[in-house]
Amino acid sequence: MNNDILIGKITKIKSGNTEYQHFVDLFLKLNNSEVIFNNNKLKFNKNGNSFEFILNLNSSENDGFTETYETFALGQMIRVVKPIGIAFYNLKQESNCKDLFTVGSSLDSDGFAVSFIMTSLNDTKTLEIQYEDILETSIIAIINTITEHYNLINRQQLGELVIRLENALKKKSKLIYDYPKGNMVIQIIESFGFSLTKKSNSSELNIVNTPTMDLISKNFPDLTSDFEDSIRAYYGKLCSCIDTKSDTGHIYTLIIYYTCDLLIEYHNKAGNVLPISIINKITNQVLKAKNTVFLGGDDESDVEILEKINELIRNPNISGTVSAYFRKLDKF
Repeated sequence: MNNDILIGKITKIKSGNTEYQHFVDLFLKLNNSEVIFNNNKLKFNKNGNSFEFILNLNSSENDGFTETYETFALGQMIRVVKPIGIAFYNLKQESNCKDLFTVGSSLDSDGFAVSFIMTSLNDTKTLEIQYEDILETSIIAIINTITEHYNLINRQQLGELVIRLENALKKKSKLIYDYPKGNMVIQIIESFGFSLTKKSNSSELNIVNTPTMDLISKNFPDLTSDFEDSIRAYYGKLCSCIDTKSDTGHIYTLIIYYTCDLLIEYHNKAGNVLPISIINKITNQVLKAKNTVFLGGDDESDVEILEKINELIRNPNISGTVSAYFRKLDKF
């Protein structure tokens, strides 16, 4: 009979809200339990104690890859998800297990999810549990869905994704521009008539994005050649004291701080406001100038620079930070 006993082992825990921590704690205690999963029951037995979930078969969902059941436990509705078909076969082979399932909160992006594999009783291998921030994972998954599959989803589905994305970003206190594909997401959802809240209250630069402000960027001049001259001048100062050929990081840092200095200047001259569209205009022109001065660039380095710029412009003391950099550079 021991050969029929299956042991549930946790492989991954995703969590993002302390509201669900009691569920995470419960399943950690149930790790390496005997698990019975059949009919309408998911039952854990460990050290003579048991915990049982009664699954609502009437509320089950089947999308061809998974079966999902709802159950009520500890005062809240949660979901139990089992892969089926080819998805089950692939995951079973990949995990080298008998069966597998995930227990998690409903559709909350900041809820929890605990993934189990089921192995035979005599399988004594110990698994290292992977912990993930479910909010961060959710944001990245939504971004990838929008940017990679927007042509396969309808407007209603996109609208639902936008709502989930905005809620998750708000709870993480982040902006879409904190992510590499943020600009692409905005372009796609705005082409469908949607928008995201894109103001950073903690930023010194009062970053905003409204249709009125976006009109301003259409008249913004092409200053690429001017930016090239400035980059060459600053690069000359760098070369006088640093071996930039063996350390390109100094060049990237120069471009980041130079761009932020331009954005600060615009903010100060535009009534203490900085439209996202202007950030995009200036940043793109500076990157174009950088690639001309240094005879080309690559997407990976440009993405890295953009990420650092997006991070720095949300620094509550960006003016002091940028001024300190250029004071140091001016000494060379």
